[in-house]
Amino acid sequence: MSAIFKTAASLACLAAVVVAAPTWTDCPAGSVFYSCANGYRGCFTQDPCALPSITSPTTTTTAVPAPPTTTTVAAAACPTGTGSVKLWQPTMYNLYPSEPDRAEASVSRLEVGTAPALEQVAVFRGIPASAKSCTLGWSQADASERVFVVEKNGLLSTVPLTGFPADDTKVSAASVAAYEPKDDSAEDSTMDFTFWDQTEKATNHTGSPVACAENIYIKVALNPVNGDGHLYMYQDGKNGITLSYTC
Repeated sequence: MSAIFKTAASLACLAAVVVAAPTWTDCPAGSVFYSCANGYRGCFTQDPCALPSITSPTTTTTAVPAPPTTTTVAAAACPTGTGSVKLWQPTMYNLYPSEPDRAEASVSRLEVGTAPALEQVAVFRGIPASAKSCTLGWSQADASERVFVVEKNGLLSTVPLTGFPADDTKVSAASVAAYEPKDDSAEDSTMDFTFWDQTEKATNHTGSPVACAENIYIKVALNPVNGDGHLYMYQDGKNGITLSYTC
């Protein structure tokens, strides 16, 4: 049965739901594609349509959340002493290794997979020049405040890029490849999301240090060492990849 018909069957009692086929592929086994009036859209193992809305009510018929004015939380002034700043909601760009020239508008969600291959670049901007001790991490809110699904392998590889395509250049796997490190000097590391979607309580996860810069670009992809997988997380002020720093 296709994802569309699964959706129609599971959401028949919800009046304001728009059903559409997922853009990446049919949903993995055990999950269903939802497109909810509250703004959630994607493959989930549990129905997200009862969660609080992530968009303001509108008169349109689409359930896809409108892009925020900025997807990166503005950097605060450098803290003194032991203070630190945590940035949320990096701007995300989808990369398609099998279609290297395919370019799309930025998204807010974290979504990577291996079958088919889907990678992303996370962009943090506006970091103070005096920032130090820059560290990647990720967080998850309580189960009632998140949309977070891991299918099979959830081991996320993170690779800092040496730069990023110019504003007038489309962001694609081909254009990003020019900024991937050519040697072993990159601080390649992993963050393991596997099974964490089954945890009910909010949790903060420490990632790895990265070289500080005013703009930081991180390529993220699932590490196939544990087999195929698919990771989906809607990022907001409580969920997703984060960047922390001190000054």
